[in-house]
Amino acid sequence: WFVVLFSLLTLFKFRTSRYLLPALPPLAIMIGGTWRKKFAFLLALFLVTIFTWHAREYYWIKRDSFYSPGMILIQELKPFLKESPLFLYGLDMSTIEEINFYLDPVEPIPIIKTTEGLSKHLRKKEKGLFLMPLEAYEETQSGQDAPMVFIQEFKYKKGKLVLASN
Repeated sequence: WFVVLFSLLTLFKFRTSRYLLPALPPLAIMIGGTWRKKFAFLLALFLVTIFTWHAREYYWIKRDSFYSPGMILIQELKPFLKESPLFLYGLDMSTIEEINFYLDPVEPIPIIKTTEGLSKHLRKKEKGLFLMPLEAYEETQSGQDAPMVFIQEFKYKKGKLVLASN
């Protein structure tokens, strides 16, 4: 029970201590059962393994905590977000989740899924900021009646994102 839960939880990219809560009851049962003399060796081996595993995780977290691409992107975006609402266009789901995680908005950021939806937003007189991949920005610029105003380009993971306004 514990081994299955612990193994599955280590596969998640984002780790939070509350994710381990379902694994605590089986861990308590295992530790309580291994206090018997015949399992003392297994208990010691298990505790050394868990300590080693967490030491490695601590090293990774400490090393990577300040180099998260999503955190860096949000820090670069925040000065622009005071002016207008933000819309996301053409981004993959992991990028959208990371932006919502680090920005922590009250409501999720609106996602525009089609070029028709983007055209509709651009024709509105309301100001808005649009975050999209560079390729999507270049495609939309060639076929739009109301072109977007380029604001800033951001490096993100292996590509570039563009912040534009209507």
